[in-house]
Amino acid sequence: MGNIPNVMNAAVLHRFGGPEELIYQEMNMPKLGQEEVLIEVAYAGVGEWDIFERQGGYAKLFDMNPEFPYILGSEGSGIVIAKGEKVTSVDLGDEIYTPAFLNPKGGFYAEYTVVNAKYVRKIPKGLTMQEAAVISGVGITALRGLEDVL
Repeated sequence: MGNIPNVMNAAVLHRFGGPEELIYQEMNMPKLGQEEVLIEVAYAGVGEWDIFERQGGYAKLFDMNPEFPYILGSEGSGIVIAKGEKVTSVDLGDEIYTPAFLNPKGGFYAEYTVVNAKYVRKIPKGLTMQEAAVISGVGITALRGLEDVL
């Protein structure tokens, strides 16, 4: 855990559009709130909805006015490296997975992300960090498809 850096690298958007709009750059670390956790990203899930989000589809659909630079990455896994004073559900060093869908502090296309602790879960035994990274989005979407068909 050690010292938390002030900056991180992330793939960011400065405007919505095609894949050419994703730019890898250094930026400030997101601020940690009392009910949030700071996650050192291990894996980011990539779903077909990332394209829709990158093109501004969700912003238009939900009448949002997001701030740029904008970090995609609706789901992922990593290690808790800091937590707000009201967080009791996870501890420093825990391997976790969580959704970050439309997270105002950014998604998993970064070295670090901050997510509300109510969405964060410890990775169950027998599941790798890579597998857990896609459970909250891609995995649930697949399960929903099976339930709808069966």
